[in-house]
Formats: sequence, C-alpha cells, structure tokens
Amino acid sequence: MIARAGYRWGSCFKRVPVKSRHSKKPIFTFFFFFYIMDKFGMHSQTEQLHARHIGTGNADTTKHEWLTNQHRDTLAYYVADYSLATFISVVEGESVVRTKFNMLQRMEQPCGPPPAHAADE
Repeated sequence: MIARAGYRWGSCFKRVPVKSRHSKKPIFTFFFFFYIMDKFGMHSQTEQLHARHIGTGNADTTKHEWLTNQHRDTLAYYVADYSLATFISVVEGESVVRTKFNMLQRMEQPCGPPPAHAADE
C-alpha cells in the first residue's frame, strides 16, 4: 500500500499523521541571525569587489567615469558576440572585421574626453 504525503502507516494499517521534526520556533529568528552576520561582512565584501573589478565604482565615481565603464562593457560584449557583431555590420553596411575594429577604436574614449574639473583650472 502507498501512503499519502504527510501520513505513515501505523499498526493495524491505520493512517497516522507524521509529526514534524522541526521545532515550532519562527523562521524569522533564523534568518535575522544571518541578516546581522551578513551586515557586518558587507563592508569587506564590497571592498573586495571594488579591488577585483574596476568598473564597479565607489562613492567618488563621477558620472563620466560610470558612463564610460558602461559603454566599454557594452562595446566589449558586442565585439565578443559574433551574432551581434554580424547584425551591427549588416545594419552599418560594413564587414564584420571593420565593425569590430571600429568598436575597439570607440572603446578608447566612448563618451568623449573627460570634462575639465574646476579644481584643475
């Protein structure tokens, strides 16, 4: 005989409800502990992320730097993905190699030269 989920077969072939092994404590206390522990480790993880990846930015990142990183990442993805590079080359009416070369040239300064700061003048 097959027992349904949540039941087991007891003596004399009666269905007996299965009791939970877990305590009746709310799950909130369990997750709250990990939230507090994660909150303390968040700062060190953020520092490691900024040290490993250049484009993640920080509090001192300017709008121009952030946009430059976004455009470079986008152009690098277009160059790496052959189907997107083919699509762009068909739209522009050039060869795939010429399109990839143009994208690599644009990666140097994708948003133009950086703006002059007031402190530099």
